[in-house]
Amino acid sequence: MVEMKYSGVNPVDTYIRSGSYAVLPQLPYIPGKDGAGVIAQVGDRVFVEQSGRHGTLAEFAAVHEDRTYLLPENLNLEQGAALAIAAFTAYRALHLKGGARKGHRVLVHGASGSVGQAAVQLARAAGLHVVGTAGTAEGEEVVLQCGAAAVYNHRRPGYLDELKAKESEGFDIVLEMLSNVNLGNDLSLLRRRSVVVVSNG
Repeated sequence: MVEMKYSGVNPVDTYIRSGSYAVLPQLPYIPGKDGAGVIAQVGDRVFVEQSGRHGTLAEFAAVHEDRTYLLPENLNLEQGAALAIAAFTAYRALHLKGGARKGHRVLVHGASGSVGQAAVQLARAAGLHVVGTAGTAEGEEVVLQCGAAAVYNHRRPGYLDELKAKESEGFDIVLEMLSNVNLGNDLSLLRRRSVVVVSNG
């Protein structure tokens, strides 16, 4: 049993609330996919990844032991609540699905979102050349602060031509948050033996 102190707002929670998620949960349903709190009986600070019908938007959440993770001392509970799903999704996309290796070139579409920010930071920490896209000037600044070598505004006319010209070596991994819009263009940005990893981030 975890006494919840903070709950992150994951995009999936938003889709479920709006009724637009592909598979809607049965009611009653408590939303919240990630959060942070204190194990009620022990007192350890943890961040959690929750699934099922009882989410983190509650005072207490029954969380299976393998879905709780001790929070490092250098992170507070508020930061921990924002960490779980976004960081796990980014790690899985880059390393487990994308096969990222030092020196690889990575493009992160939607890099100013939660999964995108985590992906940029994880890619940079792994020694990858990482480039991102964002849709606003503020988003572009966030992506650069996360460690991207460059960022392109995907709402600016001609951004794709600029991206192809400046990143002419192509990419080993493209992390895609909106494949129904970008997939065709993504394929034109790939190097040989490369991969597009699609996330709902």
